[in-house]
Amino acid sequence: MNNTNDKNPALNVPDKPIDIVLAAYNGQDYIQAQIESIQRNHGYSHLVRKLIVMDDGSTDHTLAIIQTLAAHDNKIELHQPTQKKVGPSQILPEG
Repeated sequence: MNNTNDKNPALNVPDKPIDIVLAAYNGQDYIQAQIESIQRNHGYSHLVRKLIVMDDGSTDHTLAIIQTLAAHDNKIELHQPTQKKVGPSQILPEG
């Protein structure tokens, strides 16, 4: 990876956009703050290609919160397993 930044070479800027994966399960109390914190990071608009939220079968308002945020940010992708509660080792995006 060629990390160059004319203004500050100490910044570790990737050559290619990155994807962020966030796991969620019944996180209605925290998910909005987590996503908004990621969005506020310097460089989010040009360094992040996707913000992938993997939900493991939430039964609270987590999904509605994510869907509302995704309606205003096309980088947010919500992924849900076909089974309920598959756990962290099995909740991987396809492709």
